[in-house]
Amino acid sequence: MEQKSGAGLPKITVRFFLNKSLQPIYDEQGRKKYPLYIQVTYNRKNMQLRSKYGEYYTSLDDVPGAIKAFEKRILFNIVRNDTRYNGDRFELKGLRRRYDFCSMSLEPLVEDYLKLRLKRALSETRNEFVHLIDFESKKATVLVLMDMLRRLMPNYRYHLDEYLRELLEGYTLFLQFIDLISLTYSPPLVIDWEDGSFTKILTEIIKQRYNPTEAVAKISNLVSVAVLDKYEELEEG
Repeated sequence: MEQKSGAGLPKITVRFFLNKSLQPIYDEQGRKKYPLYIQVTYNRKNMQLRSKYGEYYTSLDDVPGAIKAFEKRILFNIVRNDTRYNGDRFELKGLRRRYDFCSMSLEPLVEDYLKLRLKRALSETRNEFVHLIDFESKKATVLVLMDMLRRLMPNYRYHLDEYLRELLEGYTLFLQFIDLISLTYSPPLVIDWEDGSFTKILTEIIKQRYNPTEAVAKISNLVSVAVLDKYEELEEG
């Protein structure tokens, strides 16, 4: 299936295909299933990358249309953003890495960033309870950790600097926003933060519940530092 950008979008073509050059897996009926791949064409050059959200399929007809539309949107927005800032210097060779980063969900990035900040701040205390908490556990969200800390260390917030306390306030608002956005939109990704659509949707959803300017600023600041921290981590790696 080949899909081209519309008016106002960069001249990019996205084609989904099953990569039959790779080792297949077999379903219960013994039929071969191959991984979903994407071929991106821009400025007469091609790049192939593995679908991040697709699985193994026996036919392209088995691929949910929502997955193809979702990944197509991410790729178009990446190219649109990058050509806006880089112009003719944009090349497809960095697209695979950009796609891996820009298709990350914002929620786990925020969770990982705040858990690391909490761990660093509380590790400087001499409270033995800190060593009993598994900050790396996927089940231990920041919300769960905050509840646990309130019970084990009632004064834990005194060990946090003012900036981290402000980030945690932003986190509480962020969670409420995520609950609201899941009813209407797909989960926000890094690309949505990059192209500004995250802030636009954020403002639309929360303007009737809170002081929009203050709430948007707190959430946007939290997301910005979490995304930039992840970006720096990937660059160093």
